[in-house]
Amino acid sequence: QVVSLSPATCLDSGLSNCTTSLVTAQIDGDDIVNMRPKQHPEEGEFLKVLYFPMSELLTRINDYAQKEGVIVDARVYIYAMALQQSKGKDSLLQRSPGRIDKK
Repeated sequence: QVVSLSPATCLDSGLSNCTTSLVTAQIDGDDIVNMRPKQHPEEGEFLKVLYFPMSELLTRINDYAQKEGVIVDARVYIYAMALQQSKGKDSLLQRSPGRIDKK
């Protein structure tokens, strides 16, 4: 079920006119069809599914990329960086926009 859809966003600002929209979906992870989904790559397309714990995502991506000599999609890497940087910052994320707490 689609929960939200972003406006068009730029992928390669200044390099191309490529845009994308980000979709937030609600997925029932307990449904058997969602436990081990199957890919359907197009001809010549290669996909490899890797399962990493969310708490170790950035570290595991870095290790895998170095070991295998692969380039990670920037959107996946940025997501992993955001997860890493938000660790232990629940109070910061729950602040209202524009609010500055002085200690």
